[in-house]
Order: sequence, then structure tokens, then C-alpha cells
Amino acid sequence: MTHRIKERIEIAREFKPVYFYHCKELSPKERDKRLKRAALLDYRLVSVLLLVVIFASAMTLFEVGSFSEMWEKGGLLVLMAMALSFRAPFSNVELMLQSHIYKIENLDLEFDPTLNLELKKLLEHFNKRKEILYLVGLPAIVVFIGSLLQIFDVNPYWNQITPLVLAVSVYLLVRINNDVRRLKRILNNIWDSN
Repeated sequence: MTHRIKERIEIAREFKPVYFYHCKELSPKERDKRLKRAALLDYRLVSVLLLVVIFASAMTLFEVGSFSEMWEKGGLLVLMAMALSFRAPFSNVELMLQSHIYKIENLDLEFDPTLNLELKKLLEHFNKRKEILYLVGLPAIVVFIGSLLQIFDVNPYWNQITPLVLAVSVYLLVRINNDVRRLKRILNNIWDSN
């Protein structure tokens, strides 16, 4: 194992996990299984939920068919999508980093040292989750509270926040997929540099 590989593994292990599945009583196999389940929920389910919310809110906004009536009952869907998307895609990121470590830990591979700096910079950005929350925080909180009130049928402004729901959902979907795509590109760059 080269110095750069060791450095890359240390950088990847600096990522702070989101979920508390690192119980000491669990075997590594059980922890990996839990991480895979969390990653499935964290990335794929959130992406599907956000796509459904985007579709429903766009159809309601443009008054296509009978979506306005269905939108009145869509508060729970929006609530679930917003609640789950605050932590997305960090379990998937952790799973990708873990599999990357497994692939490279026994290799003798030389690559450009700037690739490790790119990975470190991206993981530092991921570890600053509060900054990510602040960027989308207020609009997402308004949508979250509005959808919670809509569940109990006490939100008279539900149809007026449809553009906000659409905008926040599109932003979250783009951010989540952009983060995953950037990490994949950085992880695969060591193979491309040889």
C-alpha cells in the first residue's frame, strides 16, 4: 500500500456518519447490512419521493386534470419527502466511501496527490451539514410546517405554497444528485489517472 492510498483511506474515514448504526455489539457484517438499508432509504427513496412531489406540485401549479383536488390530500407525502431529505444522501455517501476503501486498501497505486485534496475538500463540505441546512432551511421549514398543518386540514394557504414546494423539492433533488455525482467522479478519478 502506497503513502497516497493510506492518506486517501484516512481521508475517507474522516467522514462523520449520519445514523447511529455503529453499535459495538453488532458484527461488521450486520453493520454493513444496516448501512445498505439506510443508504437505500436515504438516497433512492428520497429521490423517488421528491420526484413524485415535483410531479404533483407541477401538475397542480399548471392546473392539469384533477391534481388540485389530489393536492389537497398531499400534505403527508410532502411531509415525508421533506423530513427524509434533510439527511440525504449521507448514508449513501458513507456506503460509497466504505466500498472505495475496500477496493483500494490492498493496492499499490500511484496517482496525482491533488485527487486526495479534492476528496478531502468534498468530505469537509459534507461534514458541515449545518451550512447545507441553512441554505435551504427557512423555505423547507415553511413547507414542512405547511404540510404538517395540511395533514390536519388547518392550512388554508396550501394551494398558495405550491410554487414554494416545487422550488424546494427541485433544489433538494438537484443537490442530492449533484453531491452523489461529484463524489463518484472524485472516487473514480484515481482509476482514470493511471
